[in-house]
Amino acid sequence: MKNTYKISIGIIILILIAFFAFGNTNKTETSEVTIGAVLSLTGYGSSDSENIKRGMELAKEDLLKKGTTVTIDYQDDKTDPKETVSAVRALALKKHDAIFGPVWSYLVDAGAKSLEDSKIVAFSPSVTSEYVAPHSNTIFHGAVKNAQAMDGITKRLQENNVMNVAVITTNGAWGDSILSVFKESSSEAGVNIIVNERVNFGDEPTTLPTIITKIKSSNAQAILWTGSEEGATTLIKKMNEQGLNIPIIGTNALDIVIKKGIVSKGGLKVYFMDSPKAVEFTNKFKAKYGVEDGSFAKEAYDGVMLIAEAKKNKSSNESIADYLRNKTNYAGYSGTYKFDSKGDREGGEWIMTEIK
Repeated sequence: MKNTYKISIGIIILILIAFFAFGNTNKTETSEVTIGAVLSLTGYGSSDSENIKRGMELAKEDLLKKGTTVTIDYQDDKTDPKETVSAVRALALKKHDAIFGPVWSYLVDAGAKSLEDSKIVAFSPSVTSEYVAPHSNTIFHGAVKNAQAMDGITKRLQENNVMNVAVITTNGAWGDSILSVFKESSSEAGVNIIVNERVNFGDEPTTLPTIITKIKSSNAQAILWTGSEEGATTLIKKMNEQGLNIPIIGTNALDIVIKKGIVSKGGLKVYFMDSPKAVEFTNKFKAKYGVEDGSFAKEAYDGVMLIAEAKKNKSSNESIADYLRNKTNYAGYSGTYKFDSKGDREGGEWIMTEIK
């Protein structure tokens, strides 16, 4: 009888061991994630790419503390579409868990076919479907849609009793998208656009001074602006030099150049679009690198966390893309990530805040 009892106990123990070892087969547990990154580490896109790289490295460090090793294979596309295609194809051969980038819309457009052909999930921290042409079940966008900023812009125009506004946007798909938002916000606020200027990336330091002179001679009571960090520096500096003291409402490059001490806003009212948890991430970023975070660093950090979560929690018959599209509901530093059919983030938590 005792032997029968011992045998029964032994069988139960073996069953329990087998259950805990093999019973949870619907989950893919992992402690390693491999990512390929197509960034513009040289060329005109290097500023945004450096921000993205630092955000990714910060996430890599935080995940290591939790027992997950992340390996990142960086490829430099030199801000050249041909190099983008070559970099994507090179990374695709290595069968990484995900590919990050490219950074700017025309580079994403160039590399999209190769990304789709690779069947590897792709995450670009800096674009939305508003200004990139291709859509794929494996391509996801980390930026919040520009359209989410419309209500905030409208509110700030109304608060400042603006009747006439000057608009400055960049040429290209991204500038087209934001111009549409600026026009709609102005219409909603009952504001007239009396100056409407387009500027090429790279030409801002030479073209913005003339545009600011034009705005000063107009009856504009605010500026709606978008552009690069270099453009934000030129805009604020020249407005102060020319004594043009009207509010600027624009993208977060305005905040970045002021936080970095590149330029002082003087007496200007400056508003920018950012996420509610931006300050928390800025403090974290600065503790690591000794400088303020820049454009898309938060989204890059969040993206690495998303891929790690998806690989860890997806079922055995799911791809990482399936998990991201159907199950992701991740609260990150740039807001909540839940993706729609175009790979965009649903909704958005952008806020329009004044730089103090």
